[in-house]
Amino acid sequence: MSKKKVGIIVGTVVVVAAAAAAAWWKFGGNIVHDSDDRVYVQRVSAIMGTNAGMQNRYAGIVQPQKTVDINADSERTIKEFYVKVGDTVEEGTPLFVYDTEELELELQQAKLEDENSNLEISGLKNQIAELEKERDAAPEEGKFEYTTQIQTIQTQIRQAEFDKSSKKLDVEKLQEKITNCEVASTTAGVIKTLNDPKVQSNTNETSDATISIMATGNYRVKGTLDEQTVNAVFPGSNVIIRSRVDENQTWRGTVDNVDTGETAKEDNEDVMYSGEDTSNSASKYPFYISLEDTEGLILGQHVFIELDEGQTEVKEGLWLYGSYIVMGDGEPLEELSTEADTGADISGAYVWADDGNGKLIKKPVVLGEYDSMLDEYQIVSGITESDMIAWPMEGLYEGITVVTNMDDVDYSSDLYNTDNEMLDENYDTEGLMEDWYDTESMMEDWDDTEAMFDMDMLEEGGLDADIMEEEAEVSQ
Repeated sequence: MSKKKVGIIVGTVVVVAAAAAAAWWKFGGNIVHDSDDRVYVQRVSAIMGTNAGMQNRYAGIVQPQKTVDINADSERTIKEFYVKVGDTVEEGTPLFVYDTEELELELQQAKLEDENSNLEISGLKNQIAELEKERDAAPEEGKFEYTTQIQTIQTQIRQAEFDKSSKKLDVEKLQEKITNCEVASTTAGVIKTLNDPKVQSNTNETSDATISIMATGNYRVKGTLDEQTVNAVFPGSNVIIRSRVDENQTWRGTVDNVDTGETAKEDNEDVMYSGEDTSNSASKYPFYISLEDTEGLILGQHVFIELDEGQTEVKEGLWLYGSYIVMGDGEPLEELSTEADTGADISGAYVWADDGNGKLIKKPVVLGEYDSMLDEYQIVSGITESDMIAWPMEGLYEGITVVTNMDDVDYSSDLYNTDNEMLDENYDTEGLMEDWYDTESMMEDWDDTEAMFDMDMLEEGGLDADIMEEEAEVSQ
């Protein structure tokens, strides 16, 4: 084969490669620029100012570590309650009083019976005294009959004395019940439930106790999960308790346990958000939190619960979410290198930003420290809190018009609907190669490699003759 043929073949390959590259650039490597493209940008300060709101929150209520139940005597009637639900009580505070009217009647009757017993015993003793006198005066053969009568009366006296002792105990018990007719609290706390037997609708039908008291002292927080969030919280998780009234008032704690058993499923008792519909039957799963500090918390207070991911820490300087930072290859920055941990510049890092004239540009940034918990990077230089930046989605290019109103973005444009089929639809590079030359036939015609190639010519053209010889032997 002649050198001319070699030149044709080599030239053909170069042209094919150039054509394929041009087709890729035109149809696959670049998104077609459209002057109507718009991209939404936000101020850095606004993006990073939403940190607290990005946390998942769960409803919670402050409750005591224990609840004390006070049960009334089922055989007695409550005359009056001294407290109501929500009242704060101390140990010894009277809660309710029993009706003692019947007891007082019973006491009077018992006292009368006790007096009768005394009279009966006294009369029996008098009988014995008379019988003893008569026995002493009676002949010897008649004494036995008197002795028998005396012994019978003595037995009656013992029975009467026993009855008297029983009556005495009854009197003492009745007197004690009347004296102690008031029932007092055994702990300091807040009245949680009160069930009055005389009232059909009580404060808490799920409790059989007459009064339930939430004991003060060591508080805990009870949270609630549903079917969608039950796997989001685990025992041992650190959490932040946040006041619903003041977002900046927080407490810290640790999840003790998450009750996912069937018996733990409950309705929206105490812990639902205000205004939420409680008529549904969705299952609720309670979880409990031990608190590091309870100062400022109020028993029964409703709170928000967040997993502690460092969101309350105050950092110096400007920080930005890693998802907004792009490397030179166009991929979002996922992990800071060891070099960046020292505050050095990561070559190629940039953000998509407004150039100040309403157009999108790549703005280089110098990165500092990395917060792996929040995936945030310290911005040493490059942008400020007042800069407007865009989410680095695929297909962005410099020069796009930027907008601050999302309604101004046309999400049906090609910019927001790119796919990998553009190249195939516009140009078939595989077919292009086949149309230009059948490389398989070309190799079959290439029988005599040494005759075809002038090694000196190839070397002059910048090719390595030794490599070409080795490749030619392999192909043969």
